[in-house]
Amino acid sequence: MSDSSVAIIAGPSLADYHFGEAHAFGPQRHQAFLDGIEQLGIQGQFDWLSPVRCDEQCLQRFHNRDFIDKVRQASKLGIGYLDQGDTPARTGIFEAASTVVGSVIDMVDRIMQGQYRRGFVP
Repeated sequence: MSDSSVAIIAGPSLADYHFGEAHAFGPQRHQAFLDGIEQLGIQGQFDWLSPVRCDEQCLQRFHNRDFIDKVRQASKLGIGYLDQGDTPARTGIFEAASTVVGSVIDMVDRIMQGQYRRGFVP
């Protein structure tokens, strides 16, 4: 196990996962998390890891080809919704979502292997 029992995966590619300024899950959420850590002065208590992007095979464990293609197309066009109206599409959302998935899987793997006891993927 690392000297720290807690890891945080953070970085610009992870911060890019949001649904626009008007959505509750907006672009400021990632920086707000990092600002809170800094304000508390506890940055040194964690191992900081880089985001990891999930490949298409990984996505197919949970989503069918049609949905993956729908999200990819909406990500290119930057319009529409990914569901029934709560999750707006925007340019780059496919890549950003793939990074969130890959980072969460990476963190879970590290915890299951005993490298960390806890992890955050803000």
